[in-house]
Amino acid sequence: MNKKAILLLFSSCLALSGLTCNHILWYRSVSQSLLSHCRKLNVQNISALNIASEIMLKKTVTNKYFRMPSYCIEELSAEGQQSLHDLDIFAIKNETLIKDIVGEKLRVYADEYDKQLTDSAKLDNTVVSLMLALNALALLFLGLFLSEDAKLVSIQDSDRQGNSE
Repeated sequence: MNKKAILLLFSSCLALSGLTCNHILWYRSVSQSLLSHCRKLNVQNISALNIASEIMLKKTVTNKYFRMPSYCIEELSAEGQQSLHDLDIFAIKNETLIKDIVGEKLRVYADEYDKQLTDSAKLDNTVVSLMLALNALALLFLGLFLSEDAKLVSIQDSDRQGNSE
């Protein structure tokens, strides 16, 4: 393959890699929206627990009122899910501490969602940087390709002018 074809091939591959990074970011934004939604649900549960603690008897604050949807639980790390499972087992054995256990579960949710969103933001920053670098390299190789093409065109033009004289 000649130099011009190689430059065009590199440019195309880098541009496609940049597009792939863009699609990864788009896919991850859906996951981040879900995490953000779950985090807001948890904040509402914390507020509800605080209100319930002030106006109700401890006996009425039960685990069932502060459950998170299954899709939110699936977003948690294995360690977070294990912590929640351990708290559920502890709640069965200690019904008098249910308010404190529910509060601790909500804290675990909050910590997990914050950690997930922070990790996600760091990864997204890395992917964006990679995407920018790939696009810049694609443009560089495309510029080199066009430079080589311009040289070839000028050589062909000078040959035509030399032949016509």
